Amino acid sequence: LDGGIELGYRDADWLLLDPLLQELRAEPAFVRRIERIRDLLDRERTEVLSSDWLPEGFVAPARDSPAG
Repeated sequence: LDGGIELGYRDADWLLLDPLLQELRAEPAFVRRIERIRDLLDRERTEVLSSDWLPEGFVAPARDSPAG
């Protein structure tokens, strides 16, 4: 799992639902990995939202635009 996270796996919600991982969910190490994924997602989201290349209105289009 650590290798997958390092390679970019970020679907913590699926890990919490996957029936094959049911026994692992009570393990503190598993919980730490879920927390790590969520932390990485927050950091990545912050990095993208603060980037110069993100077009204005891409995340929250203006109400008068065709997409809003």
